[in-house]
Amino acid sequence: MTLTGLTWNTEIRLGAITFVDPFGGVRQTTNIGQNTANGPILIDNDDGLGHITLGHIVAAVSQSPIRKSSGMPESATLVLLGLGSFLIIIIGSFRSRSSITS
Repeated sequence: MTLTGLTWNTEIRLGAITFVDPFGGVRQTTNIGQNTANGPILIDNDDGLGHITLGHIVAAVSQSPIRKSSGMPESATLVLLGLGSFLIIIIGSFRSRSSITS
């Protein structure tokens, strides 16, 4: 399910969510509520055809919008790549020196 909107009143623990229905692919809004302060968020969804679906939200994941990539790796990737290359060169030169002396 793709959540596209959320309103929530913390005092009365009621709100609404707008989402893209995974079965029909249409945007829909439904009411949500919470019986206790730390309880699950309950969903009462009517599909418009008389079918009411009851459910609750167990977990949610936030995703950032997709950014257009510049094609250049991030700085942390470049630092790790450079450090790894440096360590390989140092270890390689140390091994080649120790094999010459033995």
